[in-house]
Parts: sequence; C-alpha cells; structure tokens
Amino acid sequence: MCRSGFGEQEGPFELLVESLESIEVQQKVSSEKETIEVQTKESTLSEKKGPSGQAEAYYVPVEEQSEEDKTWMRVALDMAEEALQAAEVPVGCVFVRNGEAIAKARNRTNEWRNATLHAELVSLDHIIQTQQIPTPLSDVTLYVTVEPCVMCASALRQVGIGKVYYGCGNERFGGCGSVLDVNSTDMIPTQKGFPAYGGYYREEAILALRRFYITSNTNAPKPRNKGKRVLKTEFLPIKPAGGTPPPAL
Repeated sequence: MCRSGFGEQEGPFELLVESLESIEVQQKVSSEKETIEVQTKESTLSEKKGPSGQAEAYYVPVEEQSEEDKTWMRVALDMAEEALQAAEVPVGCVFVRNGEAIAKARNRTNEWRNATLHAELVSLDHIIQTQQIPTPLSDVTLYVTVEPCVMCASALRQVGIGKVYYGCGNERFGGCGSVLDVNSTDMIPTQKGFPAYGGYYREEAILALRRFYITSNTNAPKPRNKGKRVLKTEFLPIKPAGGTPPPAL
C-alpha cells in the first residue's frame, strides 16, 4: 500500500519499477553517518562536476525566485515537517498542474520498510494509479525540499515531468546535477530531459534534515545515542556555478 497526501491507494509499485528498468542505477544504502554527510554537508556547487566537466546543478538567486514558486515550496516544506514528526527523513514534495496541487507526499521509507518510498515516488504512484492525467507529465511542475536522488530523477524523466524546483542539494545521491545529471544528460535519448532549479528555502530544507539527524533514529538497526549533538545553524555559502544554467524560468 502506498499513501499520498491526497488519500490512500492500494496496489504494488510495479508501474514505477517497470519504467525505471530501462536505466540501471546502482544505489547503495549507506550507514547513518554517511547519510548525514549526504544531506547536510552540501558543498559549494562550483566545485561539483558533471560528465561534461562543468558544474551542472543550478541554484536560482533568492532575488530572482517568484512568490508563486516559493509558495508551493512552502507546501513541500509542510510535508517535510510532517515526515519529521513521523520519524522519517524530512523530505516533502508537491506536484502542481495549472496552478493546482494534484499530489503531495512525504518520505515513508521507515513506515513501510520500503526504500523506494521517497516523497516523489509516493506522489507519482498516486498520479499514475488514479490516472489523473496521461504521461508525459510535461505540464506538471514538481516542488521538492531536497534535490531528487538518482532513482527519483530517473523516474521523473521517465514520466516526462515538465520541470523541478528543489530546496537543497543532495551531494551523494543527487540526480539533478550535484552527482549525476540524469535530468539533462543526452545519454538518455529515449526520454526528454527536464530543467531543475535549486535554492528555494534551501536553509530551511537543510535545517529540517539536521533536526532529524540530531535525534535518535529508532528505526535504525542499531540506534545511536545522540544526546550530545548540537543543532548547527550555519550554512555554507553558494558560489556561482560554472555550468550552463537551465532554460529561463
């Protein structure tokens, strides 16, 4: 069973799994310590290089971010907060079409003991199984608090998402430029790529992750005592990326 913010849907995850089989992506589950490094030690983007040798991830300067986009990102942050209260890694998202939310979700990997239940895939499962709109989802925009991982970026490309806005980068598993440019590479000629724009409430997204990782994860195989950990509130600055930015907003 998979659940989204718009209700519950019975059924297996086969639709998304089948769509992902065309691209083999190896993704290992890291230790809790490694995961902290993934989601909180965000490096400066000018130093991250994609296959082209240029920085691929792109952050939109705050002064250029529209109020509409920030409004939808706040909805995604609300879902991330819900995930945090449920002892899940706090990542939330909302899919928007024609100015209306068609699906929203949060991480549910711990709840259902299923590593594929990232917020993006929970929402996609809801959209596909309820057959709200046919693929490709070219007129749909995703707002998500953390850069989609390689798995999720692949799924988003498979369904033809229009564009993606995210909060903070994902240094170890990012699929929209921080590690791999699954969203835009020309090495996948069978599916059209999509632009991805980062930096929307970046600090809030990072802080939510830090709040999760200073608490004891009761779902971990061997929960650690983190009573001495202190919540860090400083953030690394973002240097201008050296790569070609996505199409104009």
